[in-house]
Amino acid sequence: MMQEKRYDEGLEEIWRIKHEIAAEYQTLEDYFKGMMDYQEELKRQGVQFVRLPPRKPEPEMV
Repeated sequence: MMQEKRYDEGLEEIWRIKHEIAAEYQTLEDYFKGMMDYQEELKRQGVQFVRLPPRKPEPEMV
């Protein structure tokens, strides 16, 4: 029995956004730099970002 392929609007939207981002930035480093620049611009506009303290790894249960 073959299953019918289902169309998922949400996944299509995610892939569309992924392709837009990939077209805008040549490398992953360019993307990260662009995101950091975007955050800096938001900070200049008064947006505050939450900094959570680093979490300590939990000990492994054996």
